[in-house]
Amino acid sequence: KGTLDNANYDITYAGDAKLTINKLAITVTAESTSKTYGDADPEFKVKSISPKLIGSDELSGKLGREAGLTVGDYAINKGTLDNANYEITVASGAKLTINKLAITVTAESTSKTYGDSDPEFKVDTVVPALVGTDKLSGSLARTDKSENVGDYAISKGTLDNANYDITYAGDAKLTINKLA
Repeated sequence: KGTLDNANYDITYAGDAKLTINKLAITVTAESTSKTYGDADPEFKVKSISPKLIGSDELSGKLGREAGLTVGDYAINKGTLDNANYEITVASGAKLTINKLAITVTAESTSKTYGDSDPEFKVDTVVPALVGTDKLSGSLARTDKSENVGDYAISKGTLDNANYDITYAGDAKLTINKLA
């Protein structure tokens, strides 16, 4: 009934009318960000909220992202952002970019006797180390296929892994020795 009054009437309030307060629809825009493959995710940041939150209201929780660990782009999403008074939508477009991890590969020098088949060329070091149980596909090679006695440079060959930017460094060589 509130303060409803009129001297000419005896007012009785008979009702169960309610005022429903609906959630305010807001759009959160996140900042795009990046990281290097193998690193932990950075904290995802809110760039803007439209319309603005009311008074001293705040959102709890954190923005999240689409699942995936390999090099590529992943959409930033609502994650655990919450406030019971707001219907939260995260604007599309913000992304986490996972960039390749730069590594340097060095091969082991090796040798064989004239007339023998080439041995398997082996990686000596990878700096920094590969992440987890990752492996490189392909193989080291030599570009000069000559079979005469001498030294031949070992090259990167077909070494590859989509999550790494591979630099081949070193002066590893295959030495072909004289046949006794």
